[in-house]
Order: sequence, then C-alpha cells, then structure tokens
Amino acid sequence: MLQQIAAGDQAAFALLFDQHHARTHQIAYAITRSEAAAEELVQDIFLKLWLRRAELQQVQDFDAYLFIVTRNESLTALKRMLRRREQLRSLLLSGETLDNSADGRILEKDFERFLEAAIRKLPAQQQQVYRLSREKGLSRDEIADLLSLSPNTVKTHLSQALKSVRAYCVANIDSPAMLVILLSVTAERGAC
Repeated sequence: MLQQIAAGDQAAFALLFDQHHARTHQIAYAITRSEAAAEELVQDIFLKLWLRRAELQQVQDFDAYLFIVTRNESLTALKRMLRRREQLRSLLLSGETLDNSADGRILEKDFERFLEAAIRKLPAQQQQVYRLSREKGLSRDEIADLLSLSPNTVKTHLSQALKSVRAYCVANIDSPAMLVILLSVTAERGAC
C-alpha cells in the first residue's frame, strides 16, 4: 500500500487514513489532553504524510513510523501550548493583569468583544455546537443527542468552529498583548 501511496494513489491513502486515524488521534490526545489539538494534529500529520509520500516507500514498519511521527508532533504541540500558557502567566505576573483597574476592564471587554465577534461569524450550526460545548460545557455525545446529530458531525463542526475562531483572532487583533492573552486564555478553554 505504501508503494501505491508513494506513486500518488489517493484511494490507497484514503484507506491508510481510515485504518490509522483513530489510533493517531488517541496518541495525540493522550499527549496533549486537548480534543481540538488532537484533531488538528491528526490532520497535520496526514497532510505531511501525503506531501512526503515519496519517502513512504522506504518505511519498513509503518505503524512504528506513524507512532514516532505522531508522538513527536504531539510533543511539539504540547510544548507550544505550554509556552503560550507560560507567556500569559508571565504577562499577568508582570503587572499587565486583567484586574479591576480601568485598563484591566477595557482589556477584558475587548477580549470578550473579539471572542464574541469571532463566534458570531460562524455558520449557525457551528455556532450552536461551539456555544453548547464551550459555554455550556456539554460533551460531544450530549450535543449530538440534543441536536439530533452524529457525534462525528458534532466533532467536525466543533473542529471547524475552533479553526475559524482562531483564524479570526489572529487576523483581527493588532495588539500583541491582547493576542497573547486571547490565544492563551482561550487555548486553555479550547477556543483559540
């Protein structure tokens, strides 16, 4: 199968994806403890595999190879997530806190305004799934039952919503401090 993929066979690659998606997601989630990060990692890993498909014909043990790639990508993502949290912690400890001062209240209002604007830009179904997950704290299965959707559809809507919110935040915030705060705080909440 790897020979076929190396030759550009998309059907063989789709089969490989189907066979290994769940395990790759499981490993990524075990390391990052973030559903959004795990799903994004799975997409990134399989995209990289496709882009480097010519190298696959040299792989002797694909399961071991995929495990190592997934572990390394997941650890890199985890380090990035921890770095964001540390940047926020440093920013907050340096005196630029979201306290009761006038500046703190303005920054907090800006934060809420940007996040709400990003959410309102989502298609109705994604917006509903996002709000139920992030604001109400419902699980994927609970959302699926409530909206009469499959859990996979909920997962897809949530993944797309998270990417859209993150992209909106990056594209529309011109203050580096605000961007760090927004990305860091919402990364912990699973929004950006």
